[in-house]
Amino acid sequence: MRRRVFIAATLVAVAVAAVSAAPAPSASAATSFTGRVVDSWTGEPLVGVTLWATETDGTVIADTKTLTGVNGAFTLPGLDGEEYGLRVDGRSLFYEAGYVGGAMPQPFGRSVVQGWVEAATWSPGKIGNIGLDGRLFRGTVVDADTGDPLAGVTVAATDVAGVVLPATTVVTDVAGRFRVAGDLDEEHGVWFDGSAVGYEAGYLGGVTPQPFGHPVVSTWPEAATWAPGTTGPVGLHALVAPGPLASFSLVSASAGSLTLKVKAPSIGTRPFTYDVRCTRLRTTVTRSFNRSGDTRRGFASGANTCRVRAVNTAGVGPWASRPVTIL
Repeated sequence: MRRRVFIAATLVAVAVAAVSAAPAPSASAATSFTGRVVDSWTGEPLVGVTLWATETDGTVIADTKTLTGVNGAFTLPGLDGEEYGLRVDGRSLFYEAGYVGGAMPQPFGRSVVQGWVEAATWSPGKIGNIGLDGRLFRGTVVDADTGDPLAGVTVAATDVAGVVLPATTVVTDVAGRFRVAGDLDEEHGVWFDGSAVGYEAGYLGGVTPQPFGHPVVSTWPEAATWAPGTTGPVGLHALVAPGPLASFSLVSASAGSLTLKVKAPSIGTRPFTYDVRCTRLRTTVTRSFNRSGDTRRGFASGANTCRVRAVNTAGVGPWASRPVTIL
């Protein structure tokens, strides 16, 4: 009887030892991606951006589609493999679309690349922040001499010929901020018009130092083109107007061309050029005329509202407006 007890005890001890020697079961691998999508230059969370997981050849896995929620957060669940890519699309918010890359060269979040060959693959888990570049222009408009924000300044994107694009016009808020979005490509000009609040108008020029903000230039040939993004502060100079523009009359308007006769301001020094801006529906064309009202082409045919203002070394005068039908 003792022998049986001994043998039984021995078997139990061996079994316990075997269990003790066996490795502990490993924790289950992550099966979800989690993270946030933010503006790559401000860190602002982006709500409503679409994401998918992809195969290692870049093929989107359709049933992983999700949208970012509060604070730009997202979760991509249901993944049982080891390596995946990430596809992100912010175009509904006027942000870029592409694949998440491996580097983090931006102020906020991992960068997004356009092609799969530049992308990275990841194991499911915490991906951190993904930073998207905006397909928009934004910044602030300030007084070029004091740095004070300017509200009420008109800002718009232009094409590469300097023509203001439809549906891109905005007005700066009380903090001087603007956000110009739309169907923007890789290169555009940016137009600023502070005449409504007593400041200059012009296109965003090259980056030339001045006390506050990037300068603007008065004509398109002097302007620069830019990829959509953050412009930083843009500084406008206060104007000393040369006096009211008395009137202008139409000499001819045909084949997209205008010839004007402009009467000089009743006070102030004589202008040496006139800005003429004609708007047809949402399309605005701006041209510079000499003081005799020479012919300029490229205006939109049909019923336009045209405005004219005098420009000389003292500054820019107020607009005079009238309807013009261009044949």
